[in-house]
Amino acid sequence: MFKLIVLATSLAGCIHLDPDPADTTSSDTGAVEVALAGAPEGIDCIDFTFANEDGVTTDAARALTNGTLVIRDLAAGSYSLSAVAYGSGQPAPITDADCSAVPAAAPWVTEQPIDLVLVASQRTNTTLRLVPAGRAGVTPVFVDTPHVLARAQGALGLIAVANGTVAFIHTGNATSSEIRRVADTDLGAVDVLATAQTNPSEIVATDSGDVYWTNFITGARDADGNRLHDGSVWGYIAGAPQLLRDGIQPSDIARLADNTVVWGEQDTNSIGCSGCTGAFAVTPGSPNAVGAAGTHVYFDNATTDDVLSVDAGGVPVVLANTAPRVPIGITATDTEVFWTDFVNTTGLGGVLKAPATGGSVTILVDNIAAGFPIAVLDGFVYWADGGRLARVPTGGGDSEDVVVGPIGGFAVSHDDDGHGLVYWTDNSHGGLVWRARVN
Repeated sequence: MFKLIVLATSLAGCIHLDPDPADTTSSDTGAVEVALAGAPEGIDCIDFTFANEDGVTTDAARALTNGTLVIRDLAAGSYSLSAVAYGSGQPAPITDADCSAVPAAAPWVTEQPIDLVLVASQRTNTTLRLVPAGRAGVTPVFVDTPHVLARAQGALGLIAVANGTVAFIHTGNATSSEIRRVADTDLGAVDVLATAQTNPSEIVATDSGDVYWTNFITGARDADGNRLHDGSVWGYIAGAPQLLRDGIQPSDIARLADNTVVWGEQDTNSIGCSGCTGAFAVTPGSPNAVGAAGTHVYFDNATTDDVLSVDAGGVPVVLANTAPRVPIGITATDTEVFWTDFVNTTGLGGVLKAPATGGSVTILVDNIAAGFPIAVLDGFVYWADGGRLARVPTGGGDSEDVVVGPIGGFAVSHDDDGHGLVYWTDNSHGGLVWRARVN
């Protein structure tokens, strides 16, 4: 059960595989060489924990008596590596035997476990960071070690998941962003689905493996000062990118139960959809936040701050009015609709809900940084605010942080056994894509 905290380095080590085969006992084993510097006063021991793919752990406690440590006779394979640092309480010089009693509450702990692939006779460089234990919280959120699906992806935006498809936005400059897809396995292969995208913002995946996204307007204006409607909607369909709508001002995008994809069009006051000959529905105002559940589309009217629902070709129904609060993200179940919002006068927001058929509004969390996106998974509402991913029970209660750090976006899903999964993009350490099981 881990909670990831992205903090400044306080005690850092460069971990690499020793390339000298003489340092291993056979062709099937390897050695890890550890160079550590800058240990705080009183810290003279470090204990490494290597967890293999089967969850079997190997511990190695070592004395910090010189600048380099070598841990030999590790079987080749993939590991999750973590460590704690502590004081032996013995006078110098100490030996490894003096570090055998690892304290239950070590003062320094791994900032986050790292994935390490040990290959015989090959070198791998990575960094293991430790922070004061009081700053690295532990919460009962993850039930296994989070997995890195992709690394070195650069600046990242939102992510979408469906039926094994994990797609995400790589944000380049104004015209060079990409839509990428990664296999749902540890350090899986990354494919580029589309290049030269302009301002991609929202993304969704379908069970068939297709991926859809909206490119927001650029903010450019014509000679008269009018803002250009130069946004678009794209799909990666049947193995190729396709332009679905152009010259519009798109907003949010969502998926219905039958895999129909819907999106807001703020300039036409409508909900567009994939495969439609016309609009999915005409809206009474500009739709900004858009979500879906079953056959229903939920959206807000950016003019009146109403939350509404509509079916294909139907008349929108007002479920609640939130003024002066402004909805910015919407999701729903079969019985309830949830949204994040912000208040113009304070710049803060909250997480709210109402019955899917309309009724009283319940504030689940208030006076927090405005959050987007938002999703529901197994009795919890999840949201992100750029600096963290958090959740609160759908029925109300205390909220808790799931991940703290530079979050680009997140998505939720289930594995084949029905366990809840959370995926997120992480704009630290060169750009990472993560997956973790939460129940």
